[in-house]
Order: sequence, then C-alpha cells, then structure tokens
Amino acid sequence: MSLTEVDKCLVRDFWGKVSAKADAIGHEALFFSHNLLVTLAIYFPADFTPEVHIAVDKFLAAVSAALADKYR
Repeated sequence: MSLTEVDKCLVRDFWGKVSAKADAIGHEALFFSHNLLVTLAIYFPADFTPEVHIAVDKFLAAVSAALADKYR
C-alpha cells in the first residue's frame, strides 16, 4: 500500500491544521494509530473527511511498518 499524490496532499494539509494542537492531542497518542485517528476525528470533525481518514490511515500504516522493520 502506498500513498498517492492526493493522499500525500491530504495528509500534509490536514497535519498542518493538527500540528498546532499537538499538546492538546497528547504526544502519547502518536504511538497508537487507531487512537490517533479517533482523536483527530474528535478534534477536527469537519476536516476529518473519509478521504482524509483513508490518507492518514495509509500514512500511519507506512510509518508503523517502517518502524517495525527498523526496530525488529
């Protein structure tokens, strides 16, 4: 599974909005993809469209896979 250019654009745009509230979301949420997705949906319901959800989920899956591969 790879991110398309549209996915990358959606993640960048959404993350630009989210990053300003990183302290409110909590740094520990960054380690749990599902929890992060739920948290983002709660804090940004209007911006967290199905397309953004899919793009962010793909991104987090890629990050998780890279970390798992690097630290096995």
